[in-house]
Amino acid sequence: MQVSKDIQTLQAIKELQARLHKIHGLTQHVADRVDGIYKILTKPNRKQSMVPAVSDKLVRQDMPLKPRIFHGRDTLVQELVGLLLDEELPRICILGPGGMGKTSLALAVVQSPSVQAKYNAHNCFWVPCIEATSTSLFLQILCTHLRVTVETSSPLNDILAELKTTVEPRLILLDNFETPWNTLDNTQKDVNNVIQQLDRIPHVAILVTMRGTHLPSNDIVWQSKNLPPTDKDACRRIFSDINPDSKDDPDVDHLLTELGYMPFAVTLMANLGKEGQSSAKHLLEEWRDAGPRMLSPSQVDSSEKSMNKSISLSVDSNLVKRDPDALFLLATLSLLPAGTSRENLHWWAPSLKLKTGAIATLSRAALLTPTSSTLFVLPVVQSFMHHHHRIPDEVHQQVQSACCQYVLDHACRYRDSKFKTNSEALASEDTNIQSILLGGQGAEKLEGSCDRRLVEALVAFSWHRYDTKPNLEIVTHTLELARASRNQRRIVESLICLGGTHSKLNDFNLAKPCLQEAWGSPFFSAKNLSSGPICRRLRVECAWLLAGALRHLHEDPQEIIALLESVNATLREDSDEEGRARTLSALGHSLRYAKKYDDALNRLFHARAISIELGHNADAAKTLNYIARVYRETARPEKAICRLDQALELIQEIDDPYIHGGILLTYGTVLLDMNRNAEAMEYLMKALCDYQLLGSVLGLAQTLEYIGYTYLRMNEYQEAATTYQEATERYVIVGAKAALGQAGKEQCRRNLDLIKRKQKNQHEIVEFLRPTGDEDGKCLLGVSGSE
Repeated sequence: MQVSKDIQTLQAIKELQARLHKIHGLTQHVADRVDGIYKILTKPNRKQSMVPAVSDKLVRQDMPLKPRIFHGRDTLVQELVGLLLDEELPRICILGPGGMGKTSLALAVVQSPSVQAKYNAHNCFWVPCIEATSTSLFLQILCTHLRVTVETSSPLNDILAELKTTVEPRLILLDNFETPWNTLDNTQKDVNNVIQQLDRIPHVAILVTMRGTHLPSNDIVWQSKNLPPTDKDACRRIFSDINPDSKDDPDVDHLLTELGYMPFAVTLMANLGKEGQSSAKHLLEEWRDAGPRMLSPSQVDSSEKSMNKSISLSVDSNLVKRDPDALFLLATLSLLPAGTSRENLHWWAPSLKLKTGAIATLSRAALLTPTSSTLFVLPVVQSFMHHHHRIPDEVHQQVQSACCQYVLDHACRYRDSKFKTNSEALASEDTNIQSILLGGQGAEKLEGSCDRRLVEALVAFSWHRYDTKPNLEIVTHTLELARASRNQRRIVESLICLGGTHSKLNDFNLAKPCLQEAWGSPFFSAKNLSSGPICRRLRVECAWLLAGALRHLHEDPQEIIALLESVNATLREDSDEEGRARTLSALGHSLRYAKKYDDALNRLFHARAISIELGHNADAAKTLNYIARVYRETARPEKAICRLDQALELIQEIDDPYIHGGILLTYGTVLLDMNRNAEAMEYLMKALCDYQLLGSVLGLAQTLEYIGYTYLRMNEYQEAATTYQEATERYVIVGAKAALGQAGKEQCRRNLDLIKRKQKNQHEIVEFLRPTGDEDGKCLLGVSGSE
């Protein structure tokens, strides 16, 4: 027994001696380093600025803890944990732009209980590679953080020998691996050799985080994850957890959108809001003015706690700086807030020859989001490029010129056979066009621009939006620049488009003065009208819209008819057929308004025939709708249905909710007259969808009132009450903007009161009011619910 104990003691002594020898080697290594630093410090004429560069890179740092506030990545954490536990050779690479939380995700994975159970804390190594700007530095940092004693002239051999001394599972986290991988001195082959050697050790798991979208080595079988932005709900939780006062702030969502849901930016912004006691609205205003600089205070501007530094690591990386085409493309895409498709890139960057190479470079640097269809620069990167003046003036000018050309090449009105295709092309770049033409980001570069080409493009784009989705901001800005240009034609066009936009948005009180100003313009002089087809076309457009606004304001029908007759008299039969068709259609609609039904039908049928002959199906469909209304008001519902069917057939290929919704609403009202309530409800519901898409408050109010009335006819009083309440709210918004606003509100409220009476006494006969647009007042609904 004593011999056995002596043997055990001797073995223990030998192990202790081996450890002491190892410690001595480590101590000697440290002493040598200290002596080296001392020599550097004491050597004459040596720049002291070099000392921190040596020491900072080689001092081992403890692995940081995962963030306390960490939302939106739970599924990814569990997925990566599963790979580390289940894969025979775990080789995982987390890719993505700076600021997406790659390091935080990796730390959450490494520090999860199940990973710690397999790879204990002593065998989990965090290797920060951000300063590893060469292969030799990379190896030195590896030695330091893997706690390897350098005993030979080959640091790599020492690392491999140390890792092979045991078969215990080990986990190496190579953080910010893009630095050694993208070095300027073409040593990527050597770095690749290092990780290949690590890959050959079966009990060593490798987890890499890296700015970019491309894997660092094709010689290793990686499990990769491209890290997207966190979702809106997770970002809101991050923001409110850091800054509890923001929990109910309605502007937080707008701020998160501007930050592109980047968790790092959200975290910095939430902390700034908390410390500065600022609302999300104030933060948003400052962000738009200062950009990432507000998240990069001077005391931390050189650290990764700075937003500027985080972005600069990608924008100013060696990978990007050595590719001029990539820099040009980055500047161009930073002017396009919605990005663009690969197919459309030639519009925005016509002078860029090596597009594929530039895209590949920006993709590797994670400055382009990894989507297959869109080339998109993250919002925070765009902001950085703008606020740090990284976009040359010539790029600004080229993109503005390209934008004008794109609009002018695709702009056309709804009567054009190319309208559907061209409007889709404009819609695909709508956000970019608005940002550039309205002077969004980088407006300082475009300020004061009111040249002919820019105004021309703005007018064309305003009409496109009028025909598709009216926007007051766009056309108001267009009018301002048109006035600055002093071009009478563009001023008149802008006024007409603004008046038409107000009309489509049901604000006829504001539409009227715009259209009256245009109508009285010297541009419509007798000389211009006699010699200029464009002038006559614009006068027809103005008269048509002005007549509509006056009708909705319930002004004298005789004055409206006289206005349209005067226009019709000046049109040339041989060259103004389109104008004649539109004028006759508006005239017939106004005659219907004046209850001159025979004259109305005469003008309307004439207008329909011209439009059909010209192939203007949309105009013909609108005219048929007016004809159907005449038939409805003269108690000829079958004829009305026939004309409405023809109208719907004509616009099968036309995507215009304004025209479509109007026809469907008329169809529903005619079916109600025929006591076909269920069918009427179907058409009214479809009309409601169109008006919702269009954003027409008056259209919604009228359609909801008819739907409520239909529910009454079907004895569904609760549904009727709910719908009438919704209609009332819309009529309140319309208010005095249209004559129907006040009347509709009062009529709906009256019916709501009558519904309450009916619900209290089902046997009472109640006189409900018909919809506001109908002429014959009341209907009686009794026990049976019949009219």
